Amino acid sequence: MCSASDEAPDASVTKLVRGKTLGEAIAQAESVQERLALLPSFVALCRSVACAHEKGMVHRSLHPGKVLLGEFGETVVLDWAIAKTRGHEDPYAADIEQAAEAMRLGEERRPAREDARPTASREDARPTASRELEQAAAYMAPEMALGQMEKVDARSDVYALGAILYGILTGRAPYVGEGAHDVIAKLIADKPEPALEVEPVAPEAMAAICERAMRREPTARYASCKQLVEELEKAAAMASAAAGGMSAAVPNRMQKPLLGGAVAVIVIVLCLGVSLFLRVVQQRDEALLAGAAAQRERAAAETEREQVARTLEETEKALRQAQEDIDHTRVTLSQTQKALEAAEDAREEAEDQLADAREAREETEKALGLTEPPAPAPEPAVAEAGSEASPPERPPKPEQTIPAQVGTNLRPPGLTRAELAKALPELLATVKIVPTEDKAIVMVSVAQGDVPEGVRRLGFKDGDVITRVNRDPVDSIDQLTEALHRVKDDSGFTVRVTRGDQSTWMRINVREARPPVVKEPPQEAPGPPEGEAAPLPEAGQEAGPEDAPETEEAVTSQP
Repeated sequence: MCSASDEAPDASVTKLVRGKTLGEAIAQAESVQERLALLPSFVALCRSVACAHEKGMVHRSLHPGKVLLGEFGETVVLDWAIAKTRGHEDPYAADIEQAAEAMRLGEERRPAREDARPTASREDARPTASRELEQAAAYMAPEMALGQMEKVDARSDVYALGAILYGILTGRAPYVGEGAHDVIAKLIADKPEPALEVEPVAPEAMAAICERAMRREPTARYASCKQLVEELEKAAAMASAAAGGMSAAVPNRMQKPLLGGAVAVIVIVLCLGVSLFLRVVQQRDEALLAGAAAQRERAAAETEREQVARTLEETEKALRQAQEDIDHTRVTLSQTQKALEAAEDAREEAEDQLADAREAREETEKALGLTEPPAPAPEPAVAEAGSEASPPERPPKPEQTIPAQVGTNLRPPGLTRAELAKALPELLATVKIVPTEDKAIVMVSVAQGDVPEGVRRLGFKDGDVITRVNRDPVDSIDQLTEALHRVKDDSGFTVRVTRGDQSTWMRINVREARPPVVKEPPQEAPGPPEGEAAPLPEAGQEAGPEDAPETEEAVTSQP
């Protein structure tokens, strides 16, 4: 593979060659035919790189700017600055990895890693690696762009040669972006646009070679540059056969080595013409088929569009009807809610009025001292003449109303002000705020149901919810405290209590402290002797106190 002119590069010797780079030649070409005329130089480039691989060297930064086309047909690979030599330590591995990471992150410069091993060329190694990778970003193999240096080998140069062939076929780099960071991001993300889509008249055989050389997985590419050169030669031989043996009609004097390049160009141009004609015919057939398919797709799309339009119209109509139903339901709910609130207010007002009426009745009865009137005394019977007079029957005593006893004392209904003053703090000590879904409530809560005596005297039980005191709402302990403070000097007050699922008003009476009075029951006057009638009062004489029937006034302490 290596000839005398394909020697491996020597770091101590530089050949002087005048000419222009392959990148400049691609940029100056005005048509695909002019770019295809550069294929002989590209084949020579592949042979040079293959020769370097056989000697154990990998370039790692190939791109069209590194290939010089001499004035006399030479093809020279320039700048092997970061090349790797088999069997030697790689002094640029860490710097290349850092430079690739910096381009991926969009950073211009990154300091050298502390764990990088020092080398003789450490001072200018990082700038060299960074500059080389930035220039070759669009032609770099994916494994090198990712900083996977253990995977970088001769197949990485094969990828770069495929990218250079892509530029010859299409006239541009495989990846184009604003800066190295953008290019590297596109390279890592996806494959380049196929060469035939960018330049439809490019030779299909060359496009196929380009596609295989640029595959993302190294194992899917050509195993070496030598294999790539063999594929290029096969493509050239097939092009010569397709041209109808054009090379055999050339006179012998034209078979000189100096005219070999021109003959190759003529053969390629003829192949290009045949390929272009076949390509045009294929594209015409594809266009006709695509047109028919597009017509069918348009008809199907039109039908689907009409169906979608009808569905949308029906859906909008249903949505409008649903919105009207929702609005009507909201109005009805609002009216019902207002009616319920009004009914609740009326019920609470009626209960308040009923409680006030009960309180007024009790106060009136207490003030008037109303009691049950005594039963009238039966008139004494008058004995008939000639018969013995029987003793008159004494009227029965009326039933006595005795208040409930507490200890040894008799207590009238209600609490005294002293008892109320003691019971109210106990009530406030047992209530607490309990949050619910709607609001917080004030609840009587005692440990293990042990209700204090004062709370029990007031009539409260564990779990009672206090909502009102008289007409004042109670939503917090502060409101309850203020409401009880306002009524502590009244003769009584009402409390709205919710116990379980039932809500009711509870009346609490307050009375002034008064010592209970207990009178001895009157002793009965001795009656007449047995068998004798009691003497009747004379006319005009009133019955004495001892003859009046006993009443409740005699045993109660009420005025």
